[in-house]
Amino acid sequence: FEDEIRAFCQQGFKIVELHATVDELLKRKQKRGDAINYEQLRTNYEGYLTIVNRADVKSMIALSIDTSDLTPEETIRTVVKTLNAD
Repeated sequence: FEDEIRAFCQQGFKIVELHATVDELLKRKQKRGDAINYEQLRTNYEGYLTIVNRADVKSMIALSIDTSDLTPEETIRTVVKTLNAD
């Protein structure tokens, strides 16, 4: 997986990592009416955090945003504003 991330970055792309708390993800899934397997959600969440918090992967992430308290529109505005500031 790390090789794919590295190759993506070497092509000049920026990685924008968006995350929320596991409780917020659960609320969002419930709101959409998605079937929920809480244990699977927690396992996937913990696995995701393990990967994105590794030093070698973290160094390739251009922007990391906690979207727990943001609407989709606010998230997009934050990403665009931050990337345009570069």
